[in-house]
Amino acid sequence: MSAVPRLHLVGPLGITRPVDYLGIATRAAAGGCDAIHLRVREMAGGDLLRLARSLQRELDAHPDVMLIINDRVDVALLCNADGVQLGERSFDVDDARRLTGDRLLIGRSIHDVDGARRAAEVGADYLLAGHIYDTPSKEGQPGRGLEWLAEVAGAVEIPVIAIGGITIDRLPDVLAAGAHGVALGRELLESADPYATSQRLRQTIDREVRP
Repeated sequence: MSAVPRLHLVGPLGITRPVDYLGIATRAAAGGCDAIHLRVREMAGGDLLRLARSLQRELDAHPDVMLIINDRVDVALLCNADGVQLGERSFDVDDARRLTGDRLLIGRSIHDVDGARRAAEVGADYLLAGHIYDTPSKEGQPGRGLEWLAEVAGAVEIPVIAIGGITIDRLPDVLAAGAHGVALGRELLESADPYATSQRLRQTIDREVRP
């Protein structure tokens, strides 16, 4: 099984158009993102598969970058993605593993420590844990904070990817709390230069994370 990436871009999240996301994702990958997620809700399966294949072709120039499809195990398999990200209401991890075998990295989104432990026990390769800070996508729901992140990271032996309101300035604190890496949306999707922003994020991770 491949190593779990440390810098994830999640999109387009309704913030950018799918066609624009292809360009943003490609520039972010060139700058240092080693995982690109495709997360599009309420898109027909055929349309999503075509979009996923287009994104995969764009990423062919970056063979070390993983394509991760959110929720849709079928699309992930058909487009030869590297992984699938399962929400809490998506497939169970063990059911997804029955479909994929060892072909895909399987991540599970979690929002509490018990959910983290359960996901690890049934074979998730990594956890997407959040939201850490207040974020417009979770309006009215306060962030769970760094102490919560540290509790999650301490409860499992698999990598924890932190998500939610993370910026480059907050990145050192998030990594110090035990996160293996981070997933970002707006920080990259709304950046005037996704390549440069991704590069700065990557440099910060490489500086803060010791072998």
